[in-house]
Amino acid sequence: MKGADVRKIAVALSKGGVGKTTTAISLAGGLAKAGQRVLLVDMDTQGQVAKALGQRPQAGVAEMVMSELAPEQVVVEAREGIWLLAGGRSLAGLKRVIARKDFGGEQTLAEALAPLDGKYDVALVDTAPAWDTLTVNALFYAT
Repeated sequence: MKGADVRKIAVALSKGGVGKTTTAISLAGGLAKAGQRVLLVDMDTQGQVAKALGQRPQAGVAEMVMSELAPEQVVVEAREGIWLLAGGRSLAGLKRVIARKDFGGEQTLAEALAPLDGKYDVALVDTAPAWDTLTVNALFYAT
């Protein structure tokens, strides 16, 4: 499967407590039940996706980008058909890295996830309740 065939969805809204994480996890579960291979990316510093799925990954999206870890080192299978790329507090550092870029910072997530194209049928990105550099990256990735 080519990267263009991967369906990419960002669950985003600037207000908190409206069910973004619940929606992302539920959608991932439904798609996995339907036989889809789902990558669930948590772009929220609260890291609620991993907690909700009972996972405690040692590294996530921030470590993948900032430490240049291979995706295979940070993506964990959270449920049958659902693979998790965790968020959490370390995303605050990634925000600073993106903010320092002179050009193309909005493509940071897309560039980091490009090696995963073709491994999943759907990529779902859960975002923080803010319009920040991480949410902008999620939206650019999903378009």
